Order: sequence, then C-alpha cells, then structure tokens
Amino acid sequence: MLKQILLLAEILIGLVGLCLCGGSINLTTPIPAPTNFCGTAEIKPGLNVPYSCCPPKLDIDPKDIPYYKLPPVSKLRVRPAAHAVDEEYMVKFNLAIKRMKELDVKDPSDPRGFLQQANIHCAYCNGAYKVGDKELQVHYSWLFFPYHRWYLYFYERILGSLINDTSFALPYWNWDHPKGMRFPPMFDQPNVYPDLYNPRRNKDHRGQAILDLVHFGDDVKATDLQRMCNNMVLLYRQMGVVENIPHTPVHIWVGTVVGSDLGNKKSDGEDMGNFYTSGLDPAFYCHHANVDRMWTIWQTIGGKRKDIDDPDFLNAELFFYDENKKSYRVKVRRTQQEKDAKEEMLTFKNLRYDVRKQMRFDVFINAEENSNWNELNRAEFSGSYTNLPHIQRNQSEPHITTIKNFQLAINELLEEIGLEDEYNLVVTLVPKIGGEFVTIESAEITYEAC
Repeated sequence: MLKQILLLAEILIGLVGLCLCGGSINLTTPIPAPTNFCGTAEIKPGLNVPYSCCPPKLDIDPKDIPYYKLPPVSKLRVRPAAHAVDEEYMVKFNLAIKRMKELDVKDPSDPRGFLQQANIHCAYCNGAYKVGDKELQVHYSWLFFPYHRWYLYFYERILGSLINDTSFALPYWNWDHPKGMRFPPMFDQPNVYPDLYNPRRNKDHRGQAILDLVHFGDDVKATDLQRMCNNMVLLYRQMGVVENIPHTPVHIWVGTVVGSDLGNKKSDGEDMGNFYTSGLDPAFYCHHANVDRMWTIWQTIGGKRKDIDDPDFLNAELFFYDENKKSYRVKVRRTQQEKDAKEEMLTFKNLRYDVRKQMRFDVFINAEENSNWNELNRAEFSGSYTNLPHIQRNQSEPHITTIKNFQLAINELLEEIGLEDEYNLVVTLVPKIGGEFVTIESAEITYEAC
C-alpha cells in the first residue's frame, strides 16, 4: 500500500529556514580516466590551493596507459582494527609512512611519495581534474566508494613495498564499535610514532574523547554513553547514505576548527576537515579503510540490498600509479548476485544546497512534536544528511548542487514502530546547521530493489 507523507514544514522554516521548493536536476554521464587535463584546484571560491595537486607528467601518451590487472596473490592482506593493533604493527606502519615521506625529499616527482599520494585526493576532489568541459568530483557521486577503494588499494601496496612486506595492510578505524569510538592511540603519540602524528588536528578530540558521528563543527552536549548510543543508531540507520554520515562528520571531527589560526592562514578545516588536505593525515587512510569495510559489509549481508548495475557506473575509469611507479587505468566494475526483493524508501526529491556551506539535517518519522531532537537512539529516527563544504564549478549556478534523490531505507523502522500498514506518515526534518541554504522540492515513499 502506497503511503502519503505530511512534512512538518513549520518546523523546518521555524528553526533555520530549511524550505520546500523546486529545483533543477543534474544528470550523470560515464567518464574516462582523467588523464588529459589537470589544472588548478580550489580550497573555496577565490582561494586556490597554493600548490599543484596534479600527478607527475606522464612519460607515455595518455591513450596508451594500460588497464590494471590484479596480480596473483600468495598471501592475503588482512586489515586490523586500529584500536587493537600491537606495538609491532604500529612500528611497522610508522616506518612505512616515514619511508613514503622520505621519497618526497629524494624525488618530489615520485608518484609514490607521501605528498604525491595526498595530492591524488586533492586532484579528484577540489576541481583540478576535468573530463571534457566537466569538473570531475568523486564525492557526492556514485564514484565515492569505488574511487576510495582503488585509492586505498594502491596506497596499501606502496606502503608494503617500501618495507618489503607484501602482506602489509592498512588499519581500519572501527568507529562502528564502542571500543573504536576514540581516536586511535597510534596517531596521537608524536614522540613514539612521529610519522603517524599530525599537529593539524582538533586538539579537543585527542585522548579519551568519544567520537561524535553527527559532529559538524560544534560538539554535542551529551554524556559519553549517550554519544555512543547516538553513534550506534546513526550507523544502523545511515548505511545507505554512509558518505554523508558517518563519513563526513569523522573528517570534520578530526580536522582543525574552521576559522582557527594556522599561522599562515585561517583554517578551512585542514587537514582532515578539507578534501584538498585530507590525504596529508595518515588517519585519513585509516578512516577510509573503515568506510570501505562498511561498503563490504553492506554488500555481503544480503537482504534487500544490491550494488549499482548501470553500465555507466561499471565502466567509469580512474587513474592511479602502482608501487612500481607505473601508471594505470582502472574501472569500477563489480560482480554481485542481483536481489529481487524491494525496500521501502523515504525519497526526497531535488535536494538543493550551497556546496560552500556546512549543512546537516536529521529525519524523524511520526515523532512527537515536543521530542528531544538530540536523542537519536529512538525508533523514530530515520537518518541524516550532511554536506562538507567544497568547490563545484562550471554550472549555471556555480555553487548550488542538486541531489536528484536522497533516500533512506525505512522498512525496519516502520516495522519497529508499527507503521508498516499505515497510510499516512509524518516526516519531520530537523535542521542542525545551515538550513537556510537548503531547499527540497518534495518527498515520497517509493519501493525499489535495494
């Protein structure tokens, strides 16, 4: 039975101006590897990245770059949980990063070097790459998961080759478990593991601080237990939109406070809190190892879930260097059995916002009007949407993006609160930050293979 939705617009507008109205759509197209053009990256409008994020000059014609073939494996790489690694592993990881940084001094153009590897993220995420006349942005697109998976794959192989350990694997920061909801200790011991340490992190979140998976600049006033409960609920509800939460808040939670003094400039969230510098913090790769793990778990737990099977997605190409300094093209491609079951989806149509602004709103279904909107460990909580400020160019409205469909899977939620057979649902959107920069055309319930 189809359901009707009543959106509580008075709550949206009454808090910070989030509103419902129309907007245009941006269509996706398949892309080749970005090997023909790399230009200037931007931190924000009017402020360029003060160095080139582009890869070293190719020594072959771009059209001759071969496609990568997975090599035979004699021993699997097994990624360990960051909070549980032993001293031997931390010493080895620190050594691998140290040797990667030494390549920057020996030969700054070495694509395996620490800075060159960090620049990969900058180029793909801050407007340096173009395909035709379109800017390539792997965030907020269907390339998010496969791009980062390939990125980590080559990064891991480079680290292993530098310490002569073909089985070396990156750690994953398992913020999905209460024991992993603090900053991994290996990254916070500058006198013991100096190459894993980054001074440009939020100093208030060191030590025993509990990670806040809805962090967007301001710390939630809550007990450690409540923050852990919030985190667990978010993880349970958000796996269909993991890039928004928990991925983005972890970046912001680790990075410097926006507007703070960095000496040579005011902070734009560096390092982890901004795409162009994220790769300069070794914790970035640990964070994304867990994001990749989340994708793997989601892919393999069965039920009403499936990956994208659009040929434009599967044939999209990316470009990386391997541990031998050789350039390769890779394709997204994946193999997974299709599922016939349908998932009930809460679908917001044409979500538009200013990509330069921080933004987050929470979604509740049939919640009481006087609810405590900071308590997320409730059955009525459906999920959240966030935006990490970034640059988007070459559009008629240069800094306004349109998300055609923002979807939250709600089958289990409706079952938990006894609404699976209800005809009317009340959906409440609660802006937390930046609501004045957001418009939503409409919302509906759809049934989709998922």
